[in-house]
Amino acid sequence: MIELDEDIFLSDFRNRYTLRMVLVEIAEASATLSLHILRNLLDVRRIEGYTRIFDKLVEHGVLSQELSEGMRRFIRLRNLIIHRYWEVDDTEMWM
Repeated sequence: MIELDEDIFLSDFRNRYTLRMVLVEIAEASATLSLHILRNLLDVRRIEGYTRIFDKLVEHGVLSQELSEGMRRFIRLRNLIIHRYWEVDDTEMWM
């Protein structure tokens, strides 16, 4: 683990951009894995959007409601980074 002071981290756009892209990759990998579980192990064929993936996993007893809510928030962060990146507050992501 590399530890940087918050001011140093935030002063370099490469650090902020890298953090954003890593979060997007993790969110998309989580959604893809979850879709695989739903489609191939639980035979669920219709899902309305990324956030609903985790609701379906709760319905099938794979995830707890608490974890599902956390994953939905994570997917919403991914959507914000991708679609409205100018609204992302890097200091909040640092925390």
